[in-house]
Amino acid sequence: MLRTQPVNFIEDKIKLLLCISGYEQKDIQFDVVHGTGQRFVRVGYWSFMEQEALQRIQDNINVSLVPTSFWDDDCGWKTSYHIIIEKGD
Repeated sequence: MLRTQPVNFIEDKIKLLLCISGYEQKDIQFDVVHGTGQRFVRVGYWSFMEQEALQRIQDNINVSLVPTSFWDDDCGWKTSYHIIIEKGD
């Protein structure tokens, strides 16, 4: 599905660093929070990311990935990460 692909250079770099961290390309999806325009990334079926992967991204790109989780009675916890682009100095 095209809408789940990166839409800019920052998202391309996030995807690359997640692949370097061991995630498969097919499991990395980007989307927008409906009604807000806020972009997010998720891995697998709304899985938590490993702390090392989050740290690698935040050490190499000027972004913060802010986790957002919610409970689904059928599936358990679902987690995505809002992409917050940090302002430069």
